[in-house]
Amino acid sequence: MDLNRNDSPNNNNNNNDGRKPGGNRPKGSIGTALLITLAIVLLVNWIYGSVSKSQYTQTSFSDFLAAKDAGQLSEVEIQSDRIIYMTKEEAGKPAAMQKACYTGLPSGGDTLLLAQQLNTGNGDALRTIACMAQAVARNCAISDLTEEETGIMAHFKNPAMPSVAVTADAAIKIASSRQEFAGTDIFLEMIGFDQADIRRIKAQEQRQRGQKLLMEMEDADLSENVE
Repeated sequence: MDLNRNDSPNNNNNNNDGRKPGGNRPKGSIGTALLITLAIVLLVNWIYGSVSKSQYTQTSFSDFLAAKDAGQLSEVEIQSDRIIYMTKEEAGKPAAMQKACYTGLPSGGDTLLLAQQLNTGNGDALRTIACMAQAVARNCAISDLTEEETGIMAHFKNPAMPSVAVTADAAIKIASSRQEFAGTDIFLEMIGFDQADIRRIKAQEQRQRGQKLLMEMEDADLSENVE
C-alpha cells in the first residue's frame, strides 16, 4: 500500500493553481460584447435614418401652398413642427417609389387658418366622392341625384375647438343666447356625446314626455269625474 497516495476527491480541484472556475475567460469579453452591441444599434439607427430621409423631400411652405391651390395634394399631415404632404403625382407611383414632401409651419404660426383651408378643400373632395358613390349605387348620372343626395357634406372637427372642454364651453355660451340650441343634436355633440349617447338621450326624453302626458291626461280625467 502506498501511504503517500492522496485519493481525496478534491485533489483534482487543486490543480487550478488557485484560480476560480471559469478563470480562463478573457477579462475583456464582456466589454467587447457591449461595444459590439452598441455598434450594431448605432448602425441600425443610421441605416433607418438614411432610409427615412430618402423617402422625404424638403420643400418650402410656398411650394406647399402652390400645390394646395393647384389641387395637387393627395395627403396632408400637420405635425407639431412640420407639414408632411404627398402630391397626386407621387401617390400615383408604386409605393416603393413614392416620396413625400415636408416643410415647416407658417412663419406666423397660423396653423388654425391652414387647417380650416384644408378642411374646406378636403370637404369638397369628399362630397364629390360621396355623390359619385351614390350615382354608382343608383346607376345614374350625378346630375340625376336628388337635392337631398347632393346636399351631403363632410364634417370635420373644428380646429378652433381642439378639446372637449373648449367645445363644451362654446356650446354652453351659444345656448345661453339661443335657448333652442340646447335641444339640438349639435349641442349634445359639442359637449361630448357621441351619436349612440344622443339616441339614448332622445329616446329617454321622449319616454319622459310621454309619461308626463299620460299623467296629465289621468289628472284631467280624475278632475272631470269629481265634478
